[in-house]
Amino acid sequence: MTVTWADLPVLSRGKNEMGDVAGFVARWESGAEGRARVAVQTSGFGNRNRDGSPDRPSAVAVVPGEGVALDGEPAGWTGALEDGVRELVPAVVRALDCVTYSSCQGHDYRALGRPSRTREVCLLARTPEEADRLTRESVGRLHAASAALDSPYVRVGLLREDLLCASTGSRWQCLSLLFDRPAGAGWTEYFAHLDASTATVVGLFDA
Repeated sequence: MTVTWADLPVLSRGKNEMGDVAGFVARWESGAEGRARVAVQTSGFGNRNRDGSPDRPSAVAVVPGEGVALDGEPAGWTGALEDGVRELVPAVVRALDCVTYSSCQGHDYRALGRPSRTREVCLLARTPEEADRLTRESVGRLHAASAALDSPYVRVGLLREDLLCASTGSRWQCLSLLFDRPAGAGWTEYFAHLDASTATVVGLFDA
């Protein structure tokens, strides 16, 4: 049986929205050469956004070809990616020839008294056909390494969701490569094993 985007479990979150999705895709496909350098700051918790704050719910949407000033120093577009996904995102983009619109390395916020966050990479499908292709190719890779990814501390999976375009009201099909924390695992164990699981997935997409 061939798996399609519609067969994936749904990722439910309070809000998944971008101002101009079509414009973002156009920037991605053009390489956005010549745009002004985007300033990104790093927080003490590893967040990367305009002001380096763990309170900002989303980061700057940067595409390949855009310049980044990371903590005041020039960097390529991957400079906007948080350290925990800095190898993973380009590996996924290269392997699947896809657009990614968001990512998170996961953040341990227990010291702040707020919910911690898991690691993920979010893929944006430009067409329904691409959504199904991304699903097939990603599921195939994850299935091939299911034994290596079997962990009581980190569960790697693929989920589907919609991205709302605020300017038009349209909805775009997306996929989330999620490094989830199983119910029986504590945050300490999760973060201790997260990079190893990520390295395994990077190898799947770089193979």
